Amino acid sequence: MRLREKLRDAGALQLLLPDGEVAPIALLPPSAQGNELVLRAQRPASDPPRRIAVQASDDQGRAIARMEMEFAAGATQAQTPFNVPNELRNRVVRLDVERQNGAGSAALLDERFRRRPVGVVGVPPSVYRRQAASATAGMPSCVAKQVTRPIRNREAPLAEPHVA
Repeated sequence: MRLREKLRDAGALQLLLPDGEVAPIALLPPSAQGNELVLRAQRPASDPPRRIAVQASDDQGRAIARMEMEFAAGATQAQTPFNVPNELRNRVVRLDVERQNGAGSAALLDERFRRRPVGVVGVPPSVYRRQAASATAGMPSCVAKQVTRPIRNREAPLAEPHVA
């Protein structure tokens, strides 16, 4: 006996679909747009407007931030910028859609989504002066002046032409 015949013999068939408020939400991998991280989500059907919340957690499971995302009426995708300070953003390892249980409603973040602080260390001019002074130590000042004087292009010695 075929499935259709068995279902017909069982009686009336009723199809149950979740309403728009409990339909599953898939959290897509975040995208980096410049220095900004953008969270993206997708729903299966174009239902009425819906607001969801995404929670960011650290490696201990502690909530760090919460972002809200709005699906427009008829839209299946939504996005929102993830605006948190870099110190907090670097601690985030997991994003979850609140009140959703499932692998599709979670996203894991790795090193690609972290912003590391970078500092440029400069040397003050006094260091260069001290190094220059130690290079000419013991020389008479008139000789040191000639040795440390910058060479301008027109004063540079002419190179002998190389004949092969």
